[in-house]
Amino acid sequence: MPKKLALKSLSLSETKKLGNALGKALRGGDVVLLNGELGAGKTTITKSIAKGIGIKSARYVVSPSYAIINEYDAKLKIYHFDLYRLANADEFHELGAYEYLDSDGVCLIEWGDKFPDAMPSQRLELLLEHARENTRNATFVAYGMRYEEILRELKKHE
Repeated sequence: MPKKLALKSLSLSETKKLGNALGKALRGGDVVLLNGELGAGKTTITKSIAKGIGIKSARYVVSPSYAIINEYDAKLKIYHFDLYRLANADEFHELGAYEYLDSDGVCLIEWGDKFPDAMPSQRLELLLEHARENTRNATFVAYGMRYEEILRELKKHE
């Protein structure tokens, strides 16, 4: 049974700190699914995760809505997916997704919940939900011991 951690971010600054802490906890080969409705903050938290991983400037971190995959250089290679425009899991596979998922980089996948069967069984899922204007509920679900370790690290930032 997967482990869960629910956190509340009361401001944009707190959301950024949460993303930064997550980025610092990630290692090569990790996969994080970023889920939530449009405007929930998936790309915003991705920028902060990238900062935590050591990207020099997060201004280049943008939603890959049309490109589907953006790559960023940091301490670890970052592969940022946006599956919103994909119609089915076959399109995800045709991108060569497994080459990225099996790499030594970190995969950050927006809208990964669209194709759950195409996602690795070992992963961390983050659901961002609006509570109020700048308040977000962040629910992490860890699938696998590696990701439970990340939850323990994030719990320190409650």
